[in-house]
Amino acid sequence: MDPASPTQWSRWAEGDALHWAWFVPHDVPGLVRLHGGRGAFESRLRAFFDQSAAHDAELAARLRGLSPSALPNPYYWAGNEHDLFAPYMLNWANASATQALTRSLLLRHYSHRPDGLPGNDDYGTMSAWYVFSSLGLFPRTGSDEYVLARRCSCRRRASCASCGWRRAVTRPGRCTCKA
Repeated sequence: MDPASPTQWSRWAEGDALHWAWFVPHDVPGLVRLHGGRGAFESRLRAFFDQSAAHDAELAARLRGLSPSALPNPYYWAGNEHDLFAPYMLNWANASATQALTRSLLLRHYSHRPDGLPGNDDYGTMSAWYVFSSLGLFPRTGSDEYVLARRCSCRRRASCASCGWRRAVTRPGRCTCKA
């Protein structure tokens, strides 16, 4: 990575050095150690998301009402696959931060409008992120594990017709969901 220009796309495919620096779903504990421990890891990952939100807000002001979610973001980009697991990586540092972040991303990047998906749905990839995150879990690449986050739906059912797997997810207490 060129430290002088980590957000330049010239040497990277479908992203920049900052995007790809977080794409280590197979060894998150190793990435945490590489960043100097849980505190430093969480701080840097949060900065990645904070800078993304600031970039989106600035772009939204220029787009006059259109969603900036579908356009490339030099920081976290909800519209491309290599960043989809990044919010769940916070679980290795602070699980409650994962819950708040995934909820925020659902509300910021997804809607019922024609531009309500961030980027190209690539055979349902963005829709799948929405469904999994709404259920409060996400599959960890290359494993049979699911990383947990907060459910943002009061009651949802998930099933697999081919294997017969079924689950109901219920959020206890009063529902305050808007997604």
